[in-house]
Amino acid sequence: MCDESADYIVPVWDEIERKARREHVCSGCGETVRPGHVYRRTAVLDDGHWHTWKHCRRCCAVLDALRPRLGDYFTVDTLDLACGEVWDDPPEHIAALAFVLPGEPVTAHLGGQP
Repeated sequence: MCDESADYIVPVWDEIERKARREHVCSGCGETVRPGHVYRRTAVLDDGHWHTWKHCRRCCAVLDALRPRLGDYFTVDTLDLACGEVWDDPPEHIAALAFVLPGEPVTAHLGGQP
């Protein structure tokens, strides 16, 4: 599991899915989110400061699968997708995402949206 569970709740956690109008860099994998592709923007107010993450569809699928798995351990640190979590037997659709090459569509695994 990730380091430790959240010992406090951030006052604002806002997530919205958007269609990119310009290129963005995914906060999880570092790949480019191209114009016209759907991405998720997560904004968090923590200790008086705003922090923002943008995730491609592939990383959103991983985060969505981790959220119930980690429970209280799913914190703002998880949004970087660098918590060291090892998933020995992931669901097949999540495992398949590891083999999607940069620029390759992930629509077969994510419900048809680029």
